[in-house]
Amino acid sequence: MTSGQRTHQEKSFLAHFAQLGNVTRAAEPVGAGRSTVYKWRERDAAFAAAWAVAADEPADRLEEEARRHAAEGVLRKEFTPRGEPIIDPEGTEVHDV
Repeated sequence: MTSGQRTHQEKSFLAHFAQLGNVTRAAEPVGAGRSTVYKWRERDAAFAAAWAVAADEPADRLEEEARRHAAEGVLRKEFTPRGEPIIDPEGTEVHDV
C-alpha cells in the first residue's frame, strides 16, 4: 500500500469514526481491522490527535440528545390492553403520552 492510499484510508476511517463513534464499525468500510487502526494511532501522533477530535463528535451528539430528553421528555405511544394503538377522534394520528 502506498503512503497516499494509507493517508486516504486513515482520513476515511476518521470520518466514519466521527460519525459512528465505534472503532470496529468505522474500520470496516475502509478495509482495515480494529487492531490496525489502533496501531496507526500508536505510531502516528498526528493521527492520534485527529482520532481524539473525531471521538469527541459522537460524544457531543449523545450529550445533546440526553439534554434534549431531559428537557423535553420522550414521546411514547399509548396502546390498548390488546396492543392496538389509540387513535385520535379524527383517526389520523396515534396519541402520544
